[in-house]
Amino acid sequence: MMWLAAALFDIEHVTNVFYVDRWLTVTQDGEADWPGLVRNVAAPICAAPTADAQTVGKVAAATNSIAGLSREDQQRLGAFNVLLDEQIRPALQADGGDVHVVGLDGNQLSVH
Repeated sequence: MMWLAAALFDIEHVTNVFYVDRWLTVTQDGEADWPGLVRNVAAPICAAPTADAQTVGKVAAATNSIAGLSREDQQRLGAFNVLLDEQIRPALQADGGDVHVVGLDGNQLSVH
């Protein structure tokens, strides 16, 4: 999503970009004609990959690295997943989000 914000800020008259969940707000400096500005901001928005498409790629790539974990790391990963399932995922999913484990390196858990 960072590249989308950068692309929108590159458009003349765009002064603010706010996005959360499935909402995107673009603010202008008051000097642009909205119909013309809307056409300009539509191109990068339409070209942006969906969050689902980004997640599928990252999670698929991570599956290979997680499959190669030692037995001890697989047990730790299982404990992490229990914690995520019980305390983190329900809140994220209730708000339309989710969390996916993409790696475990020592004591560092990587999520998407």
